Amino acid sequence: MELPAGLVCAMAIAAAAETTELSILSTYGDRAFRPGPGTLCIVTEPGDTLVFNDQSDPEYMEDYAVYELSAFLPEQDIWVITETFCEWAVTLLVNGSNGSITNAVSIPEPSPDGTRLLCTYEDIVASMLRNVMQVWRVDPDSLALEFQYRNEPWGPLGAGWAGDSLIVFDSLVFRKSLDEFGHRPGSLRLSADGIWMLDDDVD
Repeated sequence: MELPAGLVCAMAIAAAAETTELSILSTYGDRAFRPGPGTLCIVTEPGDTLVFNDQSDPEYMEDYAVYELSAFLPEQDIWVITETFCEWAVTLLVNGSNGSITNAVSIPEPSPDGTRLLCTYEDIVASMLRNVMQVWRVDPDSLALEFQYRNEPWGPLGAGWAGDSLIVFDSLVFRKSLDEFGHRPGSLRLSADGIWMLDDDVD
């Protein structure tokens, strides 16, 4: 029996995520492990254990939640966990030193010097979730949100670091009058006085 293309794609994504998690657990098994199929544990530096229990068969679907270990950033000591709900997902950034949890919009990309994290989400096509760009500063025991863009007109596409204080991306827009998508280069730069400034063309 031939499976629908969408189901095949979803199965491939799930398999890739499982492979990534297994690789992380095999490398850092003394700090992250699964005592059972539906439970993920993270051990903080003081020795406390954070437990994330799946709710894969709840009485009400709005309670559905599954946890997957998506990445570990050793330089920042941050565990990245994807929490998948019934129709969407969020990214949890878990501080390995004290166990504090921060909600982000994607798996973060560290800056070249490791002092900041970039998270972006683009949803121009489906228009179900907000288009977001976040810059987090990595402090000794926490993350500080230095910049966040949460408006709807454009979505950040292919965003990445071009230096410790410069982010480049394409701003993806939908032109209703032409019924077509368009994009143009954009940038986000950290000024000398510590303020993130969007390029005027996309602001």
